[in-house]
Amino acid sequence: MINPTEIPQIPGNMTLLGEHANAITGVGNDFPDTGARVHSTWQGLSPHYIAPEADQLFAATGPVQTVSTSVGQDFTTVGSALSTYATEVADIKTRLETLRAQ
Repeated sequence: MINPTEIPQIPGNMTLLGEHANAITGVGNDFPDTGARVHSTWQGLSPHYIAPEADQLFAATGPVQTVSTSVGQDFTTVGSALSTYATEVADIKTRLETLRAQ
């Protein structure tokens, strides 16, 4: 005989997790823009900043743009994975609750 109270239930709010996943994805979409703005803002100083190290300074912001694009893609990947997880686990939770009720 199956004891309904022995059917495991999955803790956690999958709706809230899905909302957080969407927020992380949003950060991932916005993050590269921030790096691009940092780079372009520093490049805009080049006509006004004259110093021996100016070329090194302005070259240093290029990697910021590149890395921020990569980090943004990572955030988007994580957000997508969490969203998929939340959706799949929510379905499993519903099925387990249905089994318990039966």
